[in-house]
Amino acid sequence: MDCSTIPIIPFSTIFSDSPSEQFIDAMCSFGFVIITEVDPEIVAHARELKKAARTFFNSPPSQKLAYNFGPYGNDRGGYTPMNVESVSGTGRDYVESYVFTDTLEFSHHESQLSASAKTYFNDMETVIKQLNRLTARGVGKEDDFFNDFFWNDVPGGNGNSLRLSFYPGKTPTSGLRYGPHTDYQTFTVLCLDQMDHQLGFGGLEVLVDDTWVPVENSPEGTSLIVNSGDLLPIWTNGLFKSVLHRVSNPTSAEGWNYDRITIPFFSGPSHTTVVKPVVQPGETTNHSPIGAENHLRMKLNLSNQ
Repeated sequence: MDCSTIPIIPFSTIFSDSPSEQFIDAMCSFGFVIITEVDPEIVAHARELKKAARTFFNSPPSQKLAYNFGPYGNDRGGYTPMNVESVSGTGRDYVESYVFTDTLEFSHHESQLSASAKTYFNDMETVIKQLNRLTARGVGKEDDFFNDFFWNDVPGGNGNSLRLSFYPGKTPTSGLRYGPHTDYQTFTVLCLDQMDHQLGFGGLEVLVDDTWVPVENSPEGTSLIVNSGDLLPIWTNGLFKSVLHRVSNPTSAEGWNYDRITIPFFSGPSHTTVVKPVVQPGETTNHSPIGAENHLRMKLNLSNQ
């Protein structure tokens, strides 16, 4: 089994006015989809941001720690050093990160990262709005049903965040680079590292039918990976899946020496949102309502233990 198991949909199809069955089916069956042939502007913005991120993460520790504003998941975002997170609760994750929590307040962030991050943040919000429209159609709602829960003018008031994840080359070890987990909120849009699963470099894997399936970027580096997080199975009344995924270790010397960089964009509704199942005619309610912020804080606290 390989990454061809995960459904593939062209970017132009996602942004067309055609019915959303292909996307809905992917979220129902796998909780993941590979979006190919992404808008060249978005691809260029991602490459620019990765370049700036590589420069930042290779700077001295004291310089990076100047942008540590608190525990991972704090409202101001910023830098989190190595071996702080434990996303699966089974050991410290070998990853550094830098987080931007929203586009309304970037002035406290590292200046070289901020310009590129703000541009890419805006790109991702455009993508998220379209994914929300497709989801609304899939549950029989008006196009802006989900979007109306997401955006307000309060800095830090929604759950959207952009993360730069840096997995430096290291000595071979049995511990995973990032443990098995589900994402916490609604959609995640991930820009993979170009070398994932190339030449024994390891990378993103998704659990499909009890098998860890590798997920790769396109040869041209023009793909994005979309998956649904924990809130969407509740909001869609069990229609969507939130599935386990992880970052596997390299299997080659070249892979162990490589510094992996990915850019996940995590979307979530305004913190005051109570997520209630959308129950369609003939269905029973399969989930209880949940506070979006309470769920997010609970998951972040577990990751920081």
